[in-house]
Amino acid sequence: MRQWLISHAGYTILNIMIDWSSYRVFLAVAECGSLSEAARRLNSSQPTIGRQIVALEQALGRKLFARMPRGMVPTPAGEAILEAVRGMAEAARAVERRLSAGASDLPGEVRVAATEGIGIHWLPARLAEFRRLHPEITLTFTVSNQAADLSRREADIALRLFRMTAGDYVAKRLGPVGQGLYAATGYLARRGTPLTENDLAGHDLIGFTATGERPPPQAQQIDRLARGRYAFRSNSLLTQFQALREGYGIGLTSCFLADPDPGLKRVLPAEVGYYFDAWLVVHRDLRQAPRIRLVFDEIVRAFAADRALFAGRP
Repeated sequence: MRQWLISHAGYTILNIMIDWSSYRVFLAVAECGSLSEAARRLNSSQPTIGRQIVALEQALGRKLFARMPRGMVPTPAGEAILEAVRGMAEAARAVERRLSAGASDLPGEVRVAATEGIGIHWLPARLAEFRRLHPEITLTFTVSNQAADLSRREADIALRLFRMTAGDYVAKRLGPVGQGLYAATGYLARRGTPLTENDLAGHDLIGFTATGERPPPQAQQIDRLARGRYAFRSNSLLTQFQALREGYGIGLTSCFLADPDPGLKRVLPAEVGYYFDAWLVVHRDLRQAPRIRLVFDEIVRAFAADRALFAGRP
């Protein structure tokens, strides 16, 4: 931050030139609601973020945040500049995207966001040969059941189970991803195989519990089938899958995970099944960047080869 004094018409005016980094910190605190969360987002420390906010407030001569029980809340002065700072952030991200898109050389990083099952069990294996052919490209995976924000460069490419309806994106429909009820063959040998949905009331069920993340919509249907009685619950879909394999009970999982496993059997396939379209998404500014285009096209090819696996056996 730099400042100087200018005399004009008998008045002394304080002029302030504030670095973008200070506003970036302000925006992170406003959106995260706490110094600690903002520090995690910016890969910094809480004391450093706190000092930068104090310095910005002193430079502007305004209190920008009030400390409330629910966290750091922008004051009226903070609210007054918030949208303008968001516009600055989007302009900065647009510059980054266009510079990345204009790079003609292949070396560099490509960040791919995917859900747990796809990002851990499928994507690394399917891109292994690609990485051997293109050692100059660094692949970085972000694995989460929450959607990455491509406009904020949280990822370059995202593999999602829903269609983007807003934003300047290019989206490619990959195909259906099926889910169904499964159980370990050992569990079914002990407890019997349910023949109707009503039979599930006498079985141990595996379900979803959210801890800060929104459960998938099909979790509500499993709640209805379980009638509130669970033997095992987790916010992680892969933890649920492992519980299925260990014989905890009957649960919902993706067909591409369960069908190849000889120790699992699908239960009530005609009565319980869910299908979601998988989409591969990239910001329009980055679509033609050579290394991003290569990775994007390779994921499309790999999914096409495994289309039947993702759809699941009836």
